[in-house]
Amino acid sequence: MLNKQFLIAILLFALSHQIVAQKLFFDALTCDAQTNPTAIESSQPSFSWVVKASGFNRSQSAYQILVASSIDKLNEKEADLWNSNKVTSSKSVYVKYGGKELKPTQKYYWKVKIWDEKGQVSNWSSLASFRMELMDTSNWGDSKWISLNKDTRTSPHRFRKYKVGRMKEPEMVAGHAAAYFRNEFTPQKTIKNAQAYICGLGYYEWYINGKKVGDHVLDPAPSNYDKQAYYVNYDVTKELTSGKNAIGIVVGNSFYGQDICWRRNKVPGIYSSYGQPSVRLLIKVTYDDGSQANFYTDETWKESTGPIVFNNVYGGDTYDARFEIPNWNTTNYDDAQWGKVKVISPEVNKISAQQFPPVRKLKELEPQKVFQGTDGNWVVDFGQNIAGWVKINVKGEKGQLIEIITTEA
Repeated sequence: MLNKQFLIAILLFALSHQIVAQKLFFDALTCDAQTNPTAIESSQPSFSWVVKASGFNRSQSAYQILVASSIDKLNEKEADLWNSNKVTSSKSVYVKYGGKELKPTQKYYWKVKIWDEKGQVSNWSSLASFRMELMDTSNWGDSKWISLNKDTRTSPHRFRKYKVGRMKEPEMVAGHAAAYFRNEFTPQKTIKNAQAYICGLGYYEWYINGKKVGDHVLDPAPSNYDKQAYYVNYDVTKELTSGKNAIGIVVGNSFYGQDICWRRNKVPGIYSSYGQPSVRLLIKVTYDDGSQANFYTDETWKESTGPIVFNNVYGGDTYDARFEIPNWNTTNYDDAQWGKVKVISPEVNKISAQQFPPVRKLKELEPQKVFQGTDGNWVVDFGQNIAGWVKINVKGEKGQLIEIITTEA
């Protein structure tokens, strides 16, 4: 009797185990190889998924994909963009979208289910999403490229000695000035969603109501600017307020305004620089009632120079704290003394969404050694090669110069 009970228990366990083995679990749903991307420009994006299944010799025999404009419509009866129906195929990587035309800046939702090698159908996967980008230059609307109109730097530290090519002696150079731009706008209704699109011809950082937007550094990625430039999309719904909003942007030279290191042996007028750095911004706002409004860079923006009095990818930066502009990127700031921006038309043939992962701050490193060298200079050793910047707290006299030279052992 005990042996029979034991045998029954084993059979029940095996049956239970067999049922569990037939379950299929979805993982890693991606669109154009990205998880819930916000920068899809392809009119026919591709979908991929990973199915986790226990047991051996498991395979996919068919799939079905749904794509809809809202979560509520993401079902077999109401999917308004695409219902692939059952497709007999083992393909689960880069399955091309085959539905209705996708519209710029719109967000879409999708999910998938599959059939296994025995024809057993899975449950639907969890939902995933993707947002289309501007897709075409014409969708930038009335936004314009703005640039610094007048270089008003007066700091004596705006110059540096620099030697390139066959120059016998270094000369004093200043490079293009870092530009500070600002403007304010007031939404007319309650904001449901706000998407920002920004392209810098030169590295930029930007702010809404005094706070930096996003955690990217060294944006955008460099390119051959006469052929292509990259823009970045940010969801700024939470950053905008119902009242007045201040937008501030700082733009540096990056590789775009490189008029120092790539000069051709001091030949007058011959440079590799593309010109004065500039920026273009478009914020598309959708209100609760479904209406929309755009806010963007144009001739109404103000410009100034500031405490970054020298900046160059290879030559470093000079920050003159005597020229700081407190609260310049907030609504409490009086910009009456600022100048009007210059609207330009740079020779950029194509602007594409930046698809690859951005550069971000990963961690902070403490110095491993701090000692004074034989020449009297202090040496700070972080114990490894890094790409980053140095954070220091100092006390000194007004106008005192502190020089930090980065090197590697």
